Amino acid sequence: MTDWSNYEKYNSKNVSNINVVYGVYILAVLTPEAKKRVFYIGSGNIKDRLTAHLSDSEPNTCISNKIEKYTCFFSFKEIQGGEEKRKKEEQELIKKYQVQGHAECNKVDVA
Repeated sequence: MTDWSNYEKYNSKNVSNINVVYGVYILAVLTPEAKKRVFYIGSGNIKDRLTAHLSDSEPNTCISNKIEKYTCFFSFKEIQGGEEKRKKEEQELIKKYQVQGHAECNKVDVA
């Protein structure tokens, strides 16, 4: 799989249906203009990471606040070839979206 999945509503039922193991993922909210606004980008074991963000012990309060206040969505892309490759893709996506004023829950400065 080299393409992004369709956006799905972010809930435990939809996350439990994921079969992809490792890659990058996007969390987004639906804006009043019916556009998706990316608020977080992550990488790793997709199902595990998305499940962790839904837990009450999510350490990133920006993510937990968005999930609590809004209807959120997720999309993912499988990336084979190891953690280094996934982290590189994750960092490139964070920079791309932060330049556009998105990915506010990623605590990374744009260089």
